[in-house]
Amino acid sequence: MIQFLSDECTYFSTVELLRQHGHEVVTLNELGLLQSDDLVVIEEAQKQNRILVTRDKDFSNILNYPPKKYQGIIVLRMDAQDEDNVHSVFLQSIVNKTQEDFVGKLYVINKDKVRIES
Repeated sequence: MIQFLSDECTYFSTVELLRQHGHEVVTLNELGLLQSDDLVVIEEAQKQNRILVTRDKDFSNILNYPPKKYQGIIVLRMDAQDEDNVHSVFLQSIVNKTQEDFVGKLYVINKDKVRIES
């Protein structure tokens, strides 16, 4: 089981998909942190030792969010028409992985590939 913090821009279907596959997901809404600044979001993920899953491309900027400083960041580059394909690539990229496999890494996932930065 991997522990995620879901940003408010993450589709609810993504949250449900992760939960259906046995992962623990907490959303910003559940924490009462909707419309929080990005810095608050990433700090909350750190505080809870969770991997941030988001659609916010700002988190893919390694100058502003150097992966080595965080428990893991996953940026899903998708919109409604790509949702199923991105979900498939996302699930494939986390299968057989542990929480520790994501520490210090940024995953940028789109409909046909995964880019990993350390």
